[in-house]
Amino acid sequence: MNDIKKSSRNLKYNEGGVSRIPIVRTNVNRSVNSVSVRDHKNILNRKVEAFEESSYEDEEEQSVESFYNRNSARNIRNKVLNKKPRKKFSSTFKVISAVLTSLLILFLLTSYVFNNATIEIVPKIFNIKPTTNLDFYNSSSTEDYQIVEIKKEATKQIEKSEVKKTNTKAYGSITIYNNFNENNQKLVKNTRFESTNGKVFRISDSIVVPGKTQAGPGSITVKVTADSFGSNYNIALSKFKIPGFKGSARYDGFYAESKINMIGGSAGESSNYSTTDIDSTDMILRSEIRELIKKDIPSVYKKDYSIIYEPSLIQYSNNKDGLLSGTSDKYTVFANARVILIKDESIAKSLSKKYVTGYDKESVMVSDFSKLKMTVSSSTEDIKNKISVNFSGDAEVIMKIDEAKLKENLINKQNTKEEFVAALSRFTEIKQAVPKIFPPWIKTFPKNPNKIEIITKKE
Repeated sequence: MNDIKKSSRNLKYNEGGVSRIPIVRTNVNRSVNSVSVRDHKNILNRKVEAFEESSYEDEEEQSVESFYNRNSARNIRNKVLNKKPRKKFSSTFKVISAVLTSLLILFLLTSYVFNNATIEIVPKIFNIKPTTNLDFYNSSSTEDYQIVEIKKEATKQIEKSEVKKTNTKAYGSITIYNNFNENNQKLVKNTRFESTNGKVFRISDSIVVPGKTQAGPGSITVKVTADSFGSNYNIALSKFKIPGFKGSARYDGFYAESKINMIGGSAGESSNYSTTDIDSTDMILRSEIRELIKKDIPSVYKKDYSIIYEPSLIQYSNNKDGLLSGTSDKYTVFANARVILIKDESIAKSLSKKYVTGYDKESVMVSDFSKLKMTVSSSTEDIKNKISVNFSGDAEVIMKIDEAKLKENLINKQNTKEEFVAALSRFTEIKQAVPKIFPPWIKTFPKNPNKIEIITKKE
């Protein structure tokens, strides 16, 4: 320790004849080798600060050389102390810039990408109470309605409950052929035809049998009646000859044949079906058929059509003749129901034309058809090309709006009262309209019609 002498390092800076010597003393109680790195940095730092202070004493007269010396000293200090040079822009400024940029991008996205509009529309509505007949047509040029057929049948066994004395002649039809010559052959009323089993039938009126041709024999079909009473004349299909021609060439050239069985022949007492039983069975079966038809009505429904179904539009038939003649032992009722489907638009237009003042073929609709009673006043035979329908009840007629045309009229328009009213001036069916545009700072409707939504509501 005694060998350690006081030492000083003189940093001289002559300026204006003045000498200034900053002195840094070491601690004599400590060895140079024991000075820590930290202390060494502090010593160097104080030296640089002292040097900088001496550099600023006379700033007006400092030379370019002293300016660079000062900056060099500062850089030396930064390197020694491991300090980074000062940056031109602070981190706060960068954060603010990033936030502002994000807000600008969000504003642009909201304004142009998410831009949309909603138009709340209140259409014109008319409440009417119709009591009228209106005609609708079904033709190549106009199709106001359609007819859908529903076919049903029902069968019931009937017991024979009546014993009657009957004397009836069998009847049927035969086809007569002329294979004799090309000349027409007249046959007078009551001409006889004899079957292969000897049963004789007669024609009811005079007839003419055409002559034969290159294509084959001439022919004619006529009705015949049995020559006598009895069920034994109810014969099956058979061939016939004309007894009056026997012994001549015409006997072989003229002949006949039946296409259906002969029926209706009877004699004496027989069990039969009661007319009362047939009539009561007929009513029961018709009632069953109407219920079956009602169940099938939903299956013929079509969208945008109203259904008119009435029992009066059902056509019935039965096999009563077959039952009485013995060809059938069960009574069957056949039904052909015709269901009318009328276009809703046709109904709405027809009612508007009659009851709405100033109506001029605009598109309209009826809000609730359940409040409107419709019945067909035409007969069942006259409904193929035209029907007359009676209307009664209440109806709410609403003007329909062409949303596609309305959107097209609003594209890119300014959201001002003048432009909005001008865009809707052609739509006379609109009573009230309120526009809403998002985002609120955008003053024009979207260019894309898909971004314009039309909401129809009542007042």
